[in-house]
Amino acid sequence: TAMCGSRAKRARMIALTPRRTTKFEHTKAGIRLRAQRDLYDLCKNLLGYRDMVDHFHRPMLEWSQHNPAKKKLHLAARGTYKSSGVDCGKTVQYILNHPERASLIGSNKAGNAEKLLDEIEGHLQNEVLVWAFPEILWQTEREQRDHFLKSVLMVKRPKGMRPRKEATVETNGVEGELVSNHYERGVFDDLVGFENSQTRTERVGVIDWYEAAQALIDQPTPDLAEQDIINTPWDFNDLIAHL
Repeated sequence: TAMCGSRAKRARMIALTPRRTTKFEHTKAGIRLRAQRDLYDLCKNLLGYRDMVDHFHRPMLEWSQHNPAKKKLHLAARGTYKSSGVDCGKTVQYILNHPERASLIGSNKAGNAEKLLDEIEGHLQNEVLVWAFPEILWQTEREQRDHFLKSVLMVKRPKGMRPRKEATVETNGVEGELVSNHYERGVFDDLVGFENSQTRTERVGVIDWYEAAQALIDQPTPDLAEQDIINTPWDFNDLIAHL
């Protein structure tokens, strides 16, 4: 409770303190298990996406989480929380399970990828998750401010791990240059938009950028690295049709 500055926050934390009558899912062990194993529950009940519904979002997120394919294409209409669930929520869960790994978030513009990163950073400051995962998440506002930046974020990595130059999550845009970093997971969210789908040159440019990015998603091997592609189709010859 020392980390909570207000009576309301303190009351919420006390409610999560293990007692004889506390339900397992409200204990630290229960919250850790829920956050690491149930993507839908994490998104709806811990990250605050309250408008998600059982009949649509649960099967979508369970498919994304449990389908054994290493490369998954998520197509849904705008406003269906596909970015919130698959990009933001799943990235948070990935970090909680694999803090030693690195992810790349790409979008049609670097600024859009940075907005998604900002949403992820906000979730990693969630007081319940910070309390439940002290070995991964920064505990103070100063630590969070020092490690959650505009285009990259870094969480605590396991002691004794070999140093690596990649941050926990890095961002890029289709118009940006791809640097020679290496990632275990790639999230390509709305690489195709209205502006870059209007001409053949623009459409081919997006496809070329995506294909070039494949060389970066290669840890531990290209066959085992994970990718989530999230988009809405724009043209019969765009990246989505290509995939």
